Amino acid sequence: MRRLRSLICLTAACLLSLFVFSFNTITAFAYVTAAVEIPVTCLEVQDGKTHIYTIKIEAENKVSPVPESDTLEISQNGTGRFKIDIDEPGTFRYKIYEKPGSDDDIKYDKNVYHITVFVENADENRLKYAVSAAVSGSDEKPKQIVFENETSVVKHSVTTRSSTADDSSSTDNGKNPLTGFFENVLNADSFMAHALRVTVLSSVLIAISAFLFKRENNEEEDKNEKKD
Repeated sequence: MRRLRSLICLTAACLLSLFVFSFNTITAFAYVTAAVEIPVTCLEVQDGKTHIYTIKIEAENKVSPVPESDTLEISQNGTGRFKIDIDEPGTFRYKIYEKPGSDDDIKYDKNVYHITVFVENADENRLKYAVSAAVSGSDEKPKQIVFENETSVVKHSVTTRSSTADDSSSTDNGKNPLTGFFENVLNADSFMAHALRVTVLSSVLIAISAFLFKRENNEEEDKNEKKD
């Protein structure tokens, strides 16, 4: 009976020692969770409108923890933050991109940012992290994640010219007013303009006829004088 009790006590002591050892081992490697933040900025589009842009984040490897939210709604000239809780060291990769909107007048930014989050152990089982970014298809290593959209609307500028009392262009494009009057008469389609043109033409023809008639009379008189 005593042997049985001793065996039970020994077994219980071994189980208790194993439990305590396991608990201490788990406790020793329990890290303080690192609250990772990845800021994203959307710049303003100069079209006089207010825009809200949709930014997405996706994990690029299976070990990467899921963010609190995979979508940010950011107003122009605004900044949002993806938040990720990470409780162990490692290298975690994500991609961030803008989801095209429905505004046909906006050219949405097509850049894709590849994000790497480096997490390592610090003092007292705390975790520290660093974030690096790269742009897809480029060697650029941006310090910030920025999306810059553009407007596809072409702005037409209108040039106005003020006139003064000395500006003669307001009547005949800088020409003499009398010249401008005759040009208007010659080019106009009104009845008065037609009548005036006919009158002027008739006067010219009469003047030419009178000149020719007078010259013929003079020549005739010269011939008569020579005969006499």
